[in-house]
Amino acid sequence: MDRKDPLKVSILQRNSELVESLMNLKTKTTHSNISMILDYFIDNLKDLYSHFEKDEEKAFPKEYDDIKINEYMKMPVADPNSLQSVILFTADSLAKEHEELKKIETKNSFIDHYINSMDSLRKRAEHMYMDLVERYQ
Repeated sequence: MDRKDPLKVSILQRNSELVESLMNLKTKTTHSNISMILDYFIDNLKDLYSHFEKDEEKAFPKEYDDIKINEYMKMPVADPNSLQSVILFTADSLAKEHEELKKIETKNSFIDHYINSMDSLRKRAEHMYMDLVERYQ
């Protein structure tokens, strides 16, 4: 797939905008546990971008390591509401992007793979949010 393909350019642009919004959120936090969560999604989105740009498939794992959100904090542990808000924002952003991507009608396997990978990240964010909600009820 050519980098000048308008559909590919559009997908890459939206990926960049999503990364930028998460990076802006990261600059506003003083808690490293929130930064670590945002870094996880930023790094995965950048990796997805890089692979998609090169027409390579990037497989995301079905199982996830614990992010260990309470280690190496700049300040005391962020309150649960802050953590939940950041993860909810991330999950919502990924869900909106995934919904837009699902509207694309294509037979291109790289685009299909990209959409599935975005869905994997969306699910990861939603599971993290649900884990926090359950932990702090």
